[in-house]
This record gives sequence, structure tokens and C-alpha cells, in this order.
Amino acid sequence: MRTVPKAKQPETEIPSQPAVYTVHDRKFIVDTVYNLIDNKELYIPRKEELFNKRIYITRGGVIAGEYINKCYIKHNNFYPRDPVIINCSRITNHDDIDIYTVDSRSPKLKVLKEFYNVSINIDDKYKHIDIRKFKKL
Repeated sequence: MRTVPKAKQPETEIPSQPAVYTVHDRKFIVDTVYNLIDNKELYIPRKEELFNKRIYITRGGVIAGEYINKCYIKHNNFYPRDPVIINCSRITNHDDIDIYTVDSRSPKLKVLKEFYNVSINIDDKYKHIDIRKFKKL
């Protein structure tokens, strides 16, 4: 059986660009640390900087089960010059748990979502933790 090759058709659609993942889109500054065992806020002598950590989103002080893991550049011709700096909290038991959280109403989080496609994933492991119950300094 003999097949005849098709005539080359002009390309009418533009090939899609792959999503560009960036690690320089955000920088989280831990300004509050809570002890999960004693339910107290801890004193921190200096603020921590985080890059590329899983950050859980809180709503009304309670971890909602959603977290930010990766951000993708929305427009192919836009590359960040400076990262978006977002303040967050850390909840720890000093052994194996380090949970980083940011409030869903944070203006800097909204800026991040405006310029990037923010990958929001679901993890219900820490959904029961309520930041409002921790005693403040």
C-alpha cells in the first residue's frame, strides 16, 4: 500500500510557550515564631529569610489547608527584577515540624498573585492549627 505525503500546510497557530518557573519571584521574611508545644509566641532576635519553602495560607487565623509551592511567570516577556517580599509566621515544635504561614488577606500575597501564576496546592495535614490560640509576647 502506497501513501501519498500531505502537502505542507502553512502554520496558522503560534506554538505555545512552556510555563516558566521562577525561584526569584518571592522572598518570605519570618517575623513571628510560635511554639506548637507551649502555645506561645517566641522571641526571635533577627528575622529569617526563606526561599522556596512551602507556605500555608491562613484564613481568619486558621490554616486553610492550601499552600504555595511554585510560581510561574504570567507573561513571557516579563522577568522579575526584585522579589516580592512577604512577611510570614513560623510554627514549630523544635523537632520535626516547621510550618510557615501567611494570611490570605496579605497585600503582598495579592501582588504576587497579580504578577505570577501562583500554584496553590491542598494539604490537610495542618488544617486544625489556629494561630489565634497562641499567647502573644
